[in-house]
Amino acid sequence: MVHFPSTLRQTAQLLQSTTGASGLEQRLGLYQVFLRIYENNRPLLDELLGLENLEHLDANQIISPYVIGCFDQGVPYLMTNLSLKHSRSLYQAEQTWVVGRAMDAGLCVSDPRLSRYHAAIQYKSGDGFVLIDLNSTNGSFVNGEPVRHRRSLVEGDRIRVGGTTIQFFEQPEIQHLPAVPLELHQRLREAGGEIPCPTAPAAIAPSLVGDDTMAFLSGDGQGKLQQQADLLERLRSQ
Repeated sequence: MVHFPSTLRQTAQLLQSTTGASGLEQRLGLYQVFLRIYENNRPLLDELLGLENLEHLDANQIISPYVIGCFDQGVPYLMTNLSLKHSRSLYQAEQTWVVGRAMDAGLCVSDPRLSRYHAAIQYKSGDGFVLIDLNSTNGSFVNGEPVRHRRSLVEGDRIRVGGTTIQFFEQPEIQHLPAVPLELHQRLREAGGEIPCPTAPAAIAPSLVGDDTMAFLSGDGQGKLQQQADLLERLRSQ
């Protein structure tokens, strides 16, 4: 019965200890296996090597990179822990966030397998967030499939660029939960907690949009003043 080692490192140690024709055949066989994986499924090989490295890291050192596509009053932005390993919100005037090793890339990542300008996450009205490969050397992948030019992103997609895997999420839905049950108030106080007075969700002021906005900002003359007065009255009544 053949016993296989459980990790790549154990495999290497085993092969180094083998001698003679049998050892040479095993080394050649392993080389051929890795060559086939490299030629046919490079992302899989990268994942295997990445998992091997993770085995020797402390759990607190493992931080999963993520990107969340968000909106602020209709303006798209990204929330991510990529690059600096802590969460931050990134706004970009052209709504294009470049991933690469270059210092001027919006998402600069220290990864030797990345091209200087490897890929970009872009927001397109009607299409949502998309991943675009920038003719990178090692390619870009979504859920293990190569991105030829561009690929729409949806909740839960796994992006792989170079040796970096990024989870993509969409802006979460906001829900207002019910009040804490009264019978739990005493337990919270006993544990040193407090129950503050309930606060109502902040009202969102209506936006000035379309022709009304232009009338408000650019008008002169009695007719324009009347439009401005009408618009202000509508805002007060909402």
